[in-house]
Amino acid sequence: MRRAGKLTFFVIVAFLFSSCRSASSIQKQGKNIMGETQQEKSVQEESHQAAQFQEETHEIHAPITEKEAEYYRNLLRDPHVEIRLAAASVLMSHGDRSGEPVLLEMLKGEDRHFRIDSFLKLAEEPTKKIIPDLQNAIEAERDTMARFVMKRALRTAQKKLEEYEQEAPVQNPE
Repeated sequence: MRRAGKLTFFVIVAFLFSSCRSASSIQKQGKNIMGETQQEKSVQEESHQAAQFQEETHEIHAPITEKEAEYYRNLLRDPHVEIRLAAASVLMSHGDRSGEPVLLEMLKGEDRHFRIDSFLKLAEEPTKKIIPDLQNAIEAERDTMARFVMKRALRTAQKKLEEYEQEAPVQNPE
């Protein structure tokens, strides 16, 4: 009886494996499920998708009202770490840096996932002021994988800051 169960299990695994292989071979040939090639997509459809993506992206970073911002600022004092992280992330995404101290404090926390998430959010919206804090967080990080992720995010943040400096208009002192 047990042997028949194992055999059935291996047959199911083999079937799933072959299904995955055939699906990936279709994708490698550049075809979707309907058999259409990527080249057959119309330019109009692609431009529509690009416009839709731009709309969605704009909605994500659309400004929040002062009432909403105040609501999220109040959540920064919540006893649950997850809620503080989410509130700080929302505020930072909308240009309100009042969540920055909470994220900096989370860099010293016990849970590596919260350390990484707070680091990534700070690196996503970098300022020259927080770069030393991010570098210190990397040095203090005990987890190898977290340190790797943080180093990559820091490099990206530093590049972003360099781009901001190059894009900023040069002001003549008067």
